[in-house]
Amino acid sequence: KERATTFFNITMKYLFITLLPIVMLVAVFSRFIVSLIYRPEYLLSVPFIFPYLLGSFFFSIILLIINFFFYTDEPKRLVQLSSLSAITNIILIFILVPMFDAIGASYAFLVSQIIVTLISCYLIGKKIKFDVKNLIKITLIVIPFSILIYIIKLVFNNIVYTSISVVISVLLLFLLFLKLRIFDVNDIKFLETIPDLPILLNIKQFLISVIKNNM
Repeated sequence: KERATTFFNITMKYLFITLLPIVMLVAVFSRFIVSLIYRPEYLLSVPFIFPYLLGSFFFSIILLIINFFFYTDEPKRLVQLSSLSAITNIILIFILVPMFDAIGASYAFLVSQIIVTLISCYLIGKKIKFDVKNLIKITLIVIPFSILIYIIKLVFNNIVYTSISVVISVLLLFLLFLKLRIFDVNDIKFLETIPDLPILLNIKQFLISVIKNNM
């Protein structure tokens, strides 16, 4: 159980560190991404992207928690949480679609995933030591980071300048994670399990060194 708890907390942390910034970045640049890949008529889909992306982020958290319960021989939680997710989504669709048309369906998905995520976190918090403090820290860093990127995009309105700003902001984001001690000895153990492939070895050694120096 202790090993499963450690693995769960590390996986949850990296979900927040990787997926949450990606969701925010894609949401900020959704119009540009859609116009680059698809025809102009697909720009009508842009308002739907953010709620579905953020809803998918919460859904990934639910999946992680469901897998933990399955791993610890509590398959009934899998059925309960999956059913709750579906039922909540259906109820919210009937409420929000008449009020907001098609966009209501995407926000029904988002709200249902937030509700089920909160319930899932409460249930798992009764079983293990759930590292909520770190997740709150990461969220409070990522949100201002996303707002900053959005402001830069509005000010420059140029993909080159904005792209450079994004790279710099991501580096600053990583430095903030280090300074606020988001990473610990469990992250080093996790990195050490990654195979020493030539393309990853230098990155892996660099990350381990940086985390050790900031612990």
